[in-house]
Amino acid sequence: MKQKNLEIQRAILLAKRVKKQIKKYLNTLPGKTLSVKRYKTKVSYFCYEDGEQKFISKSNIDAIKALEEKSYYTHLNRINEQNLLILCRAEKLLERLTPIDRVFFNIPKDKRHLIKPFRLEDPITKKLLETYGPGTEYDNQAIKNDRFKTRTRETNSGYLVRSKSEVEISDEITNRGIPFLYEYRIQLKTNDGYTITAYPDFTFYNPTTEKFIFLEHFGKVDDPVYAAENFPKLATYLDCGLIINKDLFITTEGENHRFTKSTIERVLDMIEKELS
Repeated sequence: MKQKNLEIQRAILLAKRVKKQIKKYLNTLPGKTLSVKRYKTKVSYFCYEDGEQKFISKSNIDAIKALEEKSYYTHLNRINEQNLLILCRAEKLLERLTPIDRVFFNIPKDKRHLIKPFRLEDPITKKLLETYGPGTEYDNQAIKNDRFKTRTRETNSGYLVRSKSEVEISDEITNRGIPFLYEYRIQLKTNDGYTITAYPDFTFYNPTTEKFIFLEHFGKVDDPVYAAENFPKLATYLDCGLIINKDLFITTEGENHRFTKSTIERVLDMIEKELS
């Protein structure tokens, strides 16, 4: 719904710019009305000025064109005004709509685990929900490429992740009742047109808005080797057009950088806001 609001706002802005430009151009045209009369194959041009009809010679083609342009731009201005009025009404109507996902997110967090939230039955959502747990087809694929072998920590839901912090993140996401994918294989395109494969730590999807959101946890930011291996991933995401704290969220920890429950809650609050 937010996306549609943005589209209408852009359309309103465009209509206002069109209106301003048309008005400026109409002020340069003569204050007369063109009339065309046809008799068999003969065409004659007249204009009305102060209630009188005056003949315009075809040799005065510039005057004829100016009058016809005035008629065209006057009609164009009227249609644009109608569109602008409809767009403004539509914007007000959309503001009164409540996105259906917001119903779930308005439920207190300690009650969400009691409810299975509604999700639109589409292939992507079905895949997401199927992957929400251990023993899925994706996990079997992950075993083949050795990505699964380093998952040694078990969450409250029984599936495996790589670190204690990822357990805490996973459990909090589960408590909030938000479906997600862990290390789901995705393909993104860079600004140069190259396709890259990535495995974000957590992937979220809202079928209503068709929006994907990714969460990456960097667990050893004080370790130069770890940083050298993992931080280029962040640069790649940015090169693919992802926006920090909108499409991509990041949590970090290290020896001199504590990772707390409040950090998880704050980041997930932002993610929920983007998803709703």
